[in-house]
Amino acid sequence: MIRQLPIIAAFGLGSAVLYSAVLGAGLLGIILAYLAQLPLFLAGLSLGSKAAAIAGVIGVIALGALGGVWTGLVYGATTVIPVVILVALALKSRTWSDGRVYWYPAGHLLRALAVLCAVMLVMIALALMVGADGFRTGVETMIQGMAEALTSATGQELPAQSTSGLADILPGITSWSWMLMATVNGLLAQLMLRRMGRNLRPSPAMAEIAIPLTWCAAFGAAALLGMLLPADFGYVLFNVAIILAYPVLFQGLSVVHAAFAQWNTPTAGYVVFYGVLALLSWLALGLIAVGLAEPIIKLRERLARPKKS
Repeated sequence: MIRQLPIIAAFGLGSAVLYSAVLGAGLLGIILAYLAQLPLFLAGLSLGSKAAAIAGVIGVIALGALGGVWTGLVYGATTVIPVVILVALALKSRTWSDGRVYWYPAGHLLRALAVLCAVMLVMIALALMVGADGFRTGVETMIQGMAEALTSATGQELPAQSTSGLADILPGITSWSWMLMATVNGLLAQLMLRRMGRNLRPSPAMAEIAIPLTWCAAFGAAALLGMLLPADFGYVLFNVAIILAYPVLFQGLSVVHAAFAQWNTPTAGYVVFYGVLALLSWLALGLIAVGLAEPIIKLRERLARPKKS
């Protein structure tokens, strides 16, 4: 590990530089900041979770010196800690009596990511609920400030109904954005390391992602209670339900991949499907519905059965 410290430090400083881009204005800075987890995933998935932790600590120190203690702490909580936990889980494996090595399943990783995100959301909500205004009011105030800034810049005023509807789901949407970028960064790091032959674990197959019925039931319960409970309690639970839907989406995608795997040229199907999904993002709701139904109807098992001649 000592001989690897220079490369680990480079990963940590690279992550800090990318994250610090958000301190400047502009869309490019936000995009670069979204990639701040990539160097940490590269360190962890090639050298182990300890390497990711060391790189993260170096990044925290660098950002603390550059942007202040608060910036370093936020970076550590939202970037370093989730990556270290996910890498530690991803590198877990067991060798069974059949001699095969079984790695930590991708579905478990997605659920861990959602749990981490839900915990962060609840902690933020509790901190804001301590104040006089409450969590939802704080979100509405932030949206109102953004709407006023947009109005002054463009001269177009947003309807009050639009801002209120956005407030209902903004914490959940923001959480999805964070989870999606963590997923993308992890997959990019794994792809890069696999091409260099430096990956410690094999890449999981999308068609094998499995989310249990208990998780789907927890999503349904959170959504129902979120609509029934009053004030901030219902608001938080409803947005937690949005977070819990994230792994379910990937179970829906796994069914699609299992279907395309039956084709002679599945790549063409993937390209068309993801192209349409990028243009019509509302189709994700249908994928979530498929993911919720999969533990019961077991479409992937039916697709895998040999066809009768």
